Amino acid sequence: MTKMKTVGHIMMYELLMNIRNKWVLGFSIGFALLALGVSYFGMALIGYEVEFQDFYRTVASLLNMVIYLIPVVALVMGVNSLCIERGTMDMLLAQPVSRSQVFLGKIGGLYITLFITTMVGLGTPGIIIALKSGYDGVWKYLIFALLCLAMSAMFVSISALTSILARGKTKALVITLLLWVFFVLFYDLIVFAISYYVVDERYLRTMLYFSLLANPVDIIRVLTLMIIGGAPALGPAGAGLIRQFGGVWAGISLSAALILLWNIAPLAAAIWVFKRRDIV
Repeated sequence: MTKMKTVGHIMMYELLMNIRNKWVLGFSIGFALLALGVSYFGMALIGYEVEFQDFYRTVASLLNMVIYLIPVVALVMGVNSLCIERGTMDMLLAQPVSRSQVFLGKIGGLYITLFITTMVGLGTPGIIIALKSGYDGVWKYLIFALLCLAMSAMFVSISALTSILARGKTKALVITLLLWVFFVLFYDLIVFAISYYVVDERYLRTMLYFSLLANPVDIIRVLTLMIIGGAPALGPAGAGLIRQFGGVWAGISLSAALILLWNIAPLAAAIWVFKRRDIV
């Protein structure tokens, strides 16, 4: 059996195990219901008639929710799949396969699982919204779905490294949840606290703008606003941000490169540690 076939078999095994997990199914259905609810009731909160919003307003309403929900789901799924404990991992490592094949197969299965859950969670509401409010702006919704997948992939990569380094699933879960709190809640507060001590306004603006790119959550937030809404969606501060990056397309290219880095670097480190660590 070739190496690619081996990785493919492990990938399919991981996918089947995840699909049979009721928690994953519940997330897909819950995500779909959330997207439908946001689209249908979103404008009612500000006095408009209850009806399905168009794709642009739906994306704008969903953005602030998915940046909280998707990272924690991806982190927990990664820990449940990749944490080194007695059971499935022992069974796989006992087979005549390399550790890198096991790791890549499980990561690949996780990525496919996340793709399916995201397509169910966003694709089903997207079809209903298109039937109810038209197809205007559907490409923005599709890009938003791809960015949600990118955010999932980044946090799965982070959880992979955490799971390999941690000794035990409980410890890994605690660490990943702390990481979620840091990236989603505390990161921006820390940056603002540091900026208080920066006197030079020019350096302050540069630090604040580029600090966004050190946080995977902020990368997706800014990239979504740049692609979906352009400069007007970012406001006056966003105009300065785009100038600092060298234009909208330069900012998009830089953000895309950092998404790749956030995916590749933790995975490469995790594989390196996994191949050298004793499994006990």
